[in-house]
Amino acid sequence: MAFTTNGKSIKDIMDAFNAGEVEFETVYSTFETRRDREGKSEGWVARYTRAINALDKGADGSEVVAMAFAKADKPKAKAKAKAPAKAPANPLSDLSKAQVAQVMAFVKIIKG
Repeated sequence: MAFTTNGKSIKDIMDAFNAGEVEFETVYSTFETRRDREGKSEGWVARYTRAINALDKGADGSEVVAMAFAKADKPKAKAKAKAPAKAPANPLSDLSKAQVAQVMAFVKIIKG
């Protein structure tokens, strides 16, 4: 059975190319066709463009895959936002109702 590129990944296609199951022209035209599909993301287009450029440079199968998935043009990661500071614990939360009443009575005395 002849190798078909339909539904195959870049790696699968390049493995088949290295094994002599598919011709260079088929690989190249498949990558161009996939790159030029409408509605594909920028990452998709960039991946196939890098793969085509690698083929143009005469890279072997593993180099094509590595170059296709290289992230040289990836934007730098954004700094993570700091977690909001935790509010200080309420010092009265561990007291009983009677103790809170005593503290509040003391506060009223101090305020005068």
